[in-house]
Amino acid sequence: MLDTAKEYGWELTGHLEACEDCQMSNAKQKPTNKKARDSSTTPGERIFIDTSSAAEHKSLGGATVWFAAVDDATGKMWSRLLEEKADVPEATMKLLRQIKDDGNQVKFIRCDDAGENKKLLRLCQDSDEEWIRKIKFEFTGRDSPQLNGKVEIKFAVCTRRVKAMLNGARLTKALRRKLWGEAVILATKIENTLKSRAYDKPAIISYDKMSKQELDRLSEQLHLRRQFGEIGIVKTAKKIQAKLSDKGTAMLYLGHAMNHGHDVYRMLNLETLRVSNSRDVTWLNQVYGVWKGLCKPTKAEAISILEVEPQVEGEEDKAPSTPDEPSPIVSDDEDEDEDPHAEDEGPPPLVERIRTEDDPEESDDEEEEPEQPDSNKPKGGKALRELARLQASFNPEAQTLTDRIKEGSHQERAAPAL
Repeated sequence: MLDTAKEYGWELTGHLEACEDCQMSNAKQKPTNKKARDSSTTPGERIFIDTSSAAEHKSLGGATVWFAAVDDATGKMWSRLLEEKADVPEATMKLLRQIKDDGNQVKFIRCDDAGENKKLLRLCQDSDEEWIRKIKFEFTGRDSPQLNGKVEIKFAVCTRRVKAMLNGARLTKALRRKLWGEAVILATKIENTLKSRAYDKPAIISYDKMSKQELDRLSEQLHLRRQFGEIGIVKTAKKIQAKLSDKGTAMLYLGHAMNHGHDVYRMLNLETLRVSNSRDVTWLNQVYGVWKGLCKPTKAEAISILEVEPQVEGEEDKAPSTPDEPSPIVSDDEDEDEDPHAEDEGPPPLVERIRTEDDPEESDDEEEEPEQPDSNKPKGGKALRELARLQASFNPEAQTLTDRIKEGSHQERAAPAL
């Protein structure tokens, strides 16, 4: 409006007030800053928390809620699987004490206005521990996920990674609904070990402040990590068992066991759907779907090579047959009543047409008893040029015809007249 008034030379007086009708029809969200002004640089000082629900599909342990927390300074992520949202306050209190035991202290919690977060605020205020009572809550406004963006972005990234892991394992629909929680835990571990553009180091290194020995142990564990859903034979033999009983069981890889050695895996027994920790695993290098025969292998080294049919002697020079595609070369005088099982007593129709074009004055009697060609003259003439042109167009029958003319086979039998 100011530019319009200036263009026409109007002088505006008074104050410009918002129009109710215009604002109701054009209401929009207030812009937010791309970067936080009060970012924390101390690990564990400020955390972002949020929940994601998958109520339709219970995980292997009966969970329907995915609770996540992200550290502002290092980007480390924690994931917890809960049965319902009412368990969020208690799970958060346990996480706060865990961070305290790690040598860090939470002073700020960023979250939305959900009811479970309001309950968490009351728990912190009524706590017997002074440092918990001093925690300040930073609630975001309605429909403003950008203010809680760090945990929201982690949710989006890990959700895509979880779906990719479930797809790569080629699981059945029933197993896919059961193992989403296990995929979430593994995706969280992977996220903490990857380096992000927003931070100088991976979260697990910058938050935990690992020593060189711990870094070497982490490197060994990452080197032994397998694909989610991979099948391995786990030693399940007992000290005393029948002679003919198997000593191993096929199980599905879920990840590395927590608080165990770097070579201890979490394996799912597909018959009992129980998880066991074991280091006695022999890998089959096949995911569940390939092992079950539900799909074909996707890795190049896993695709079997088809056997080549042995060639019969005397057929090396013959062109490969193409029964699915009709030959583009058809005789002009092909008889409709011709017996399809009759043997071919003469050269292909193309040779007939070319010979007729080369010798238009040749009689029928001469064609029945052709003369022997002079050995000094080149064989073929115009026919060779025509066949060479057809051969350049990748005609499957051109090579056969060329070989016949070069060897003089077209003169060993009489060609019927057109």
